[in-house]
Amino acid sequence: MSGKKKYLHCYAERKDGVWQAFCLDFLLAAQGESFEETKAKLTSMIKEYVYDAEHGENKKYAKQLLSRRAPMLWWGKYFLYMALSHLGKLHYAIRLLPNSIVPVIASEASLRTDRA
Repeated sequence: MSGKKKYLHCYAERKDGVWQAFCLDFLLAAQGESFEETKAKLTSMIKEYVYDAEHGENKKYAKQLLSRRAPMLWWGKYFLYMALSHLGKLHYAIRLLPNSIVPVIASEASLRTDRA
């Protein structure tokens, strides 16, 4: 990812009172009691994953590690949730949906760490 801006495809959903967040670009998942906690956990996991891929003992495999993708089913859910989220801005009946299903997009700038 060195120097290039990359937008990650992530989403979070609440199931049975527990939040789950997924990063489709790296096949990572986190869960927590609140959306904020779950998003923070996933963000931390992404930072560690990228740092380890670029600077860790497996850095010779960085290209493969940084191009790992989620299954098509996850991508289908992501795009469905994005579409429903956009429709929610137009139709009151769908507006409550983003309260339990929240698409999240993060940039590489938010992934950078101050590690040397």
